[in-house]
Amino acid sequence: VYTENDEKRRKAAQNILTQEALSRLPAEWLSEVHNAAERADADDIFRLLEEIRPDHALAAEAIADLVHEFAFDDLIALMSRSHTL
Repeated sequence: VYTENDEKRRKAAQNILTQEALSRLPAEWLSEVHNAAERADADDIFRLLEEIRPDHALAAEAIADLVHEFAFDDLIALMSRSHTL
């Protein structure tokens, strides 16, 4: 069941994952997350998050929130925008 709290978490994650924030992440890593999101492969995304967590904890948590909410379409849209930088 989709709740108001879910929507708030998604909006918070999207506010953290700005184009500027995403531009600080490795392009190859962003591409891998994009591909995993297209497959709705949460396990692969969580594995990839461990690679950036030490240096980009806030972004990692925001992406994890989207995955926990099964917001793969939102994640794909964010990753797609990051490729246009």
